[in-house]
Amino acid sequence: MKKILVIGSTGNLGSYFINSFCGDVYGTYFNSLQPRTSHMIYLDALDIDTIISLVEKIRPDLIINCSGFVNVDQCETFPEKAWLINYTIATNIAYVAKIYTIELVHMSTDHFFSNSDSDISEDSEVICINQYGFSKLSAEKSLLEIYSKTIIIRMNFFSIRTYGNTFLDFAVQKSQNEKNDETITGFVDVLFTPISAKRIVEVINKLVIIGFSGVINVSSNDPISKFDFLILVLNSLGISTKKVCGGSINDALLKARRPKNMTLNNKRLRSLLTEVNLDLYDMILEEVAVYKSMQSEVTNEKFRR
Repeated sequence: MKKILVIGSTGNLGSYFINSFCGDVYGTYFNSLQPRTSHMIYLDALDIDTIISLVEKIRPDLIINCSGFVNVDQCETFPEKAWLINYTIATNIAYVAKIYTIELVHMSTDHFFSNSDSDISEDSEVICINQYGFSKLSAEKSLLEIYSKTIIIRMNFFSIRTYGNTFLDFAVQKSQNEKNDETITGFVDVLFTPISAKRIVEVINKLVIIGFSGVINVSSNDPISKFDFLILVLNSLGISTKKVCGGSINDALLKARRPKNMTLNNKRLRSLLTEVNLDLYDMILEEVAVYKSMQSEVTNEKFRR
């Protein structure tokens, strides 16, 4: 049974990993208000010595780095913070993983675009147009130089949670709230290839088993606009889409520029893991089933009280 250390386990993806991977799973947090348990450990990953101490204490077989400063506009406002979290922490972890020869998975992003390709392959020369993208791409390059056995996952993940704080979670909550008349804008001119958190867990497990290393796009098969994705999710949940309107990212009051085409080519992934289902609609239906099950549990708990 593998012992897994998830760094950044209080974020949206990290918290999902804590509850989804099989084995002896440990998580780290930085906020001192986070509850302390035997498997949740405080870590200042900017201090490489503290990472070394933690690794020597736990002796993990696999480290998954989910730490990240992902608010794109705040990365533009606070670039030093973006580089410390997205670059320095990632390289610190890679140095420690190399010292102890620990398998390392680094969660990256799809926040790039390519002038030469309609979608982005692992070998595409990608372009960054904001601090978030620069810090994440620089981390990718340095990690492979530091520790060639690293698995770098490029992705844009989604899950549907009653307690979540992603844009999708907020959109679902607002659409269900009949008292809230606020509209929700989905960008019609931004394309991406979202992948469910559940499928990422499956892919990581399989990539570790086959001994893969390097950059790999973990994405759904077909590009979709942010607007169409939101409509598809709400329809699958049986929730009205009357509050959702289509709009252009050009009209949004965003501090940082965003790429409009972030679609990832998953040909490498499909050739390696032929049995993995990367159909977006199937993944949404899986997430919808989990969401409805969670809602039922919440309702039953309220009834018991």
